[in-house]
Amino acid sequence: MHYSPIIAPVLASVIWLLFASLVAIPTFLRAYLAAPTPEEQQVILARGLPWGVREYPAPFSIVCLSLAYMEAGGGLACWLAWAFVMSWATFKLPAPYSNEHLRCGASLGVNISMSALAIYAGIRIIRDLLAAYG
Repeated sequence: MHYSPIIAPVLASVIWLLFASLVAIPTFLRAYLAAPTPEEQQVILARGLPWGVREYPAPFSIVCLSLAYMEAGGGLACWLAWAFVMSWATFKLPAPYSNEHLRCGASLGVNISMSALAIYAGIRIIRDLLAAYG
């Protein structure tokens, strides 16, 4: 069976999120066992959750899976997807492993690569529609 290469960055981002969730288990246990009120639990969770456990880039997955469905997930699209995943993972690193300059560059990388991927997908859809109906 043939798989589009753009599926690999989507899986990498899901694996990153699962790893971050596993690392967060002690924080969840501490919050729910030590804090008596829900407000105190939220404070502990807000301070202690690593790597953006509560955030997943859903638009990224939607664009990548759309490109895979259109069989346009190779080449430039795959490189842009990997650039997004690496920038997103770098942006989500906790404070001891990153600094402000690294986070700024990673944020810029996330925005540029996602914008370029969305524009590429849009151009590909328009091109396919013009070929089918034009």
